[in-house]
Amino acid sequence: MTRYQGKPFLRLLELYVLWAIDALDASHENEIRSLSTELQKVYGRPGAWHEIIEAQMDFPQGMADELLKMWSENKRIAEDKAIHLIAQEWVEQVVDDNFI
Repeated sequence: MTRYQGKPFLRLLELYVLWAIDALDASHENEIRSLSTELQKVYGRPGAWHEIIEAQMDFPQGMADELLKMWSENKRIAEDKAIHLIAQEWVEQVVDDNFI
């Protein structure tokens, strides 16, 4: 069983956090951007894909900025300890701990 089986919104949340911390690679960004129209239909909301995720999750204004601050701080702490922090792993932990 994969992490996302039966949980498609989980992946969308992870992509949102990756986007917020400026770690969303171009191929994923293009893919999710192309799904904006479908997401608008599914969730009955206008806007860009990340705005739809924010609205669905009822995120407060500035959530993306807060996630970026968290990432920057955690990355600094990891670097101080000579640990390489991997964005995808960090994102999965943040999503698991805070959003599901």
